[in-house]
Amino acid sequence: MDVRQALEQLEDTVISALHLPFSRMAVLDEEGLLDKLDELRLSLPQVIAESEAIVKRRDEIVAQAHRYAEEIVQAAEYKREQLLLESGIVHEAQQQAEEIRGIAQQERQDMLQNTMEEANRMKLEMENYSASVLQELEDRLTRSLDVIHDSLNHNNNHHQSH
Repeated sequence: MDVRQALEQLEDTVISALHLPFSRMAVLDEEGLLDKLDELRLSLPQVIAESEAIVKRRDEIVAQAHRYAEEIVQAAEYKREQLLLESGIVHEAQQQAEEIRGIAQQERQDMLQNTMEEANRMKLEMENYSASVLQELEDRLTRSLDVIHDSLNHNNNHHQSH
């Protein structure tokens, strides 16, 4: 179960509780409420695991970009050797190889830059999503605890007046 679903179920439990007339107090099923909190507590590692998976994917993309860049450099070096062998014009072949190497290195830099920007964007989105989910969880838990405290205070006041 995901965190949002668990929060919605927790909220539904509070909303559907038996409300005491002329008050904001409600009678809640303690065991049911605790079960919902346990479900929520079990869901949090999943959110963390999803965040870690995003970071791992980012690292894989960076590693793949490094491998691809190396392949481009190797292809450029191979091309340079072929030009030397085929043309016999050493100077021209060296110039072309250097050009290819420069282009390959620029492509590599561009790819690495783009990959790092995308990875950072994904990380920021993951952090924002995690913060949002945790803030929503905190808000809902605070509201639920307020309802429980109000209910307990009302029950204590009711018992003391009799």
